[in-house]
Amino acid sequence: MNTKANKPETGEDIIYLLQYLVAIELYRAGLSQNEIRRRLGIDINTVNKMLKGVSRHVETRTDDAE
Repeated sequence: MNTKANKPETGEDIIYLLQYLVAIELYRAGLSQNEIRRRLGIDINTVNKMLKGVSRHVETRTDDAE
């Protein structure tokens, strides 16, 4: 991925970012890493790296002040 803030993203960077976001959503929806790999057409090791540290549970914030 592109690490320079002043350099425009490449098409490959954008595709990777979109795959990353979709992989997280699919994982949180309960799909296995192998199913995510199959649906996105990417290597299982790439899926594993994308999901490293991602929790299946989405924390929701609630406002105490009502």
